[in-house]
Amino acid sequence: MKHRAIFIGIFLSIMIVFISYAQQDDFPILKGPYLGQKPPGMTPEVFAPGIISSTDKRELCCTFSPDGKEFYFTREIDNDWVIMVSRLESEGWTFPEPVKFSEGFTALEPHVTLDNSRIFWVWRGLKDKGMYMAKRTFDGWSEAEYVGPGMMVSSSRDGQMYVTDTQLKPYRIVNVQIENGRFTQYKRLRGRIEQFQNENRTGHPCISPDGSYIIFDKNGTYLYVSFRNMDNEWGKPIDLTKHGFHPEAGIASISPDGKYLFFGRNGDIYWISTKIIEELKPEYLR
Repeated sequence: MKHRAIFIGIFLSIMIVFISYAQQDDFPILKGPYLGQKPPGMTPEVFAPGIISSTDKRELCCTFSPDGKEFYFTREIDNDWVIMVSRLESEGWTFPEPVKFSEGFTALEPHVTLDNSRIFWVWRGLKDKGMYMAKRTFDGWSEAEYVGPGMMVSSSRDGQMYVTDTQLKPYRIVNVQIENGRFTQYKRLRGRIEQFQNENRTGHPCISPDGSYIIFDKNGTYLYVSFRNMDNEWGKPIDLTKHGFHPEAGIASISPDGKYLFFGRNGDIYWISTKIIEELKPEYLR
């Protein structure tokens, strides 16, 4: 029985390798920005159907490197979440594969900073639960470093960082700094957004590259947007389900050029032009 179990294990491993090679052989040649996909308009569309948003697996949480040459996203594999990457090389975009820096434990919600120097993600299953970071080096990403409790980092061009503070009840979005490799100065967002966060569990911040608005979800879905005013306070959150977004949409991110909004819904990644957000901006801020 023992030898039979070993044989079955080896057979399954070989089959997984063959299946992986077969999938790579079938992977299309993709060139150009955004994995060669036609940009969406004002209606949400599935991003890279059959390529990134697969038919037999669930995907969510994505981020592009600021040069547009790396695409990181989360995929469910063998009932666990894994961070995947596809890279733009001379022959085109590569077949998505698991990253090395977060292997071994449940990993999700990647975010590459807009200076292209760091990547953040949630790592579960370790003694220190929360956010981890790797730094870009000449040879690739560095070893993982624990930076503190929380979920989902998002950052703007000026280096301002936002994270879901899981130490508070209910969870809320806060502004943080990094000192000596750790999150510090957990600052609450001021303005009309503050009361909303006092009454609702909010998380998964998505700051626009220019820092003018922040998108987040309530209870893991139901996307909202809040605009920063001239007093550096955040306006009343606008419910995006009243503007064409499905209630199950959540965990948003924005492309580094600010043109497209990505989010997860029903196991797929969607994208839409950020013009739909800009049209919601109050007149006095335009």
